[in-house]
Amino acid sequence: MEREDDFRKVSLEGRTYSWTGKTWVDVETFTYPPSVIINKLNAILLARLKERDEKVSDVQELLDRARDAKEQTQYGRAEGLARKALHLSPGHLYAVAVLCSCLRHQGIHD
Repeated sequence: MEREDDFRKVSLEGRTYSWTGKTWVDVETFTYPPSVIINKLNAILLARLKERDEKVSDVQELLDRARDAKEQTQYGRAEGLARKALHLSPGHLYAVAVLCSCLRHQGIHD
């Protein structure tokens, strides 16, 4: 079984990086990787998080994940989580607020 922190470690181009919740760190040298590597790491982490998100059906957990995603500027992911929460609990005010905030951050004004 995968440990909770295992999905936050990524091996890429011969190095291993760990996501702290705010930034990436090379686990061997405790340094920050260059931007080009960070972009690749973010894409890998986002795919892993979305895979885990798909398994969630509890409204509160969906909203907690949406809040965390929004704080990490993963607006598309947060939007998807808020929409899923609204599907399960139509009219949930916090889900509506998160969704509206995500859409605003993405420049969507419909």
